[in-house]
Amino acid sequence: MAQPSPDLLSPLYSLDGYRQYFTDTRFWEPFVLLVSARERIPVNRPPRSGLPGTFPTFIVSEHWVVKFFSPLFDGPACYQIGLSASQLLAPHGLPIPALLASGNLFPPEAAEFPWPYLIYEYIPAPSIGEVFDQVSFDSMQGLARRLGGLLHRMHSIPLQPGSVLADSWDHYLEHLTCLSADCQARHTAWASLPADLLAEIPGYLLPPPALFPSSASPSLIHADLTQDHLLGDLQDGDWRLSAIIDFGDALSGDLFYELVVLHLEIFNADWRLLREFLAAYQPSPFHRQDFIHKAMTLTLLHPYDAFALSFARHPALRECTSLAELASHLWNIDPIVFNSKIK
Repeated sequence: MAQPSPDLLSPLYSLDGYRQYFTDTRFWEPFVLLVSARERIPVNRPPRSGLPGTFPTFIVSEHWVVKFFSPLFDGPACYQIGLSASQLLAPHGLPIPALLASGNLFPPEAAEFPWPYLIYEYIPAPSIGEVFDQVSFDSMQGLARRLGGLLHRMHSIPLQPGSVLADSWDHYLEHLTCLSADCQARHTAWASLPADLLAEIPGYLLPPPALFPSSASPSLIHADLTQDHLLGDLQDGDWRLSAIIDFGDALSGDLFYELVVLHLEIFNADWRLLREFLAAYQPSPFHRQDFIHKAMTLTLLHPYDAFALSFARHPALRECTSLAELASHLWNIDPIVFNSKIK
């Protein structure tokens, strides 16, 4: 087939054009078909767009997912991270989609941007976010335990020196240091926290070096465990995990960073689910010590507004008069339960 011109993608170099076209299947179909032919993927029906995320993603023949990475939103870095994470995790039997191919849509010399892509197996299952209100609490407890075991395994996989997901704390420390420097300004702009709590931020935050166990190795963390990134099957309120997807935001980092979205979005800030997760995960003594303060510091440092959803779901949290009180409501695990279940 004739190769479509790179110039056809020129509208996507601006934010307005990107918003207009990044999920437009008709716009992207020539490029999806080009990649499918190159990678010998049979196409027996028109491709369709996946759930809107950050990057153009399309489902081919209900068996494959083609994901393109743009020059916007750190696309080249997300491509390298997604590729490295898939290659690292593949031998370990975790429920993640198989990576089938990777490459560039265009040679670097032929286009302003090569538009790298990854091709995964398609998992025909809804995200838990699509059915969240139908999932029973017993099923959520089972999911918390399953994720505790799975993430402990994932976080224990050795990282490789020199990889984009390197066995070094350097990048993570730099990341936390940058997040700490403008933490109060970001929360002021988001305007979710009351003014009295905003004023407490500089004095409350733990210093970045205190937020990870520097004597141990960093872990591969997903870093974006939202409801959209857990796929599974729902039967009569019982939801079973099929796959964890989208490792484009993965980091060499630490459990506390992973917990923020997992607890506040998927667990709906429910202590009972967090307890089940931690009992299965078996965190280290470092993670048990000063748990509330470390977890709350990472919640404040998170690059997205981690409080907005919790305040919307639990309006009474807005009545907290200090960050310590809010931290206790969000992260306080009963010490007796915490210490007895976690060996």
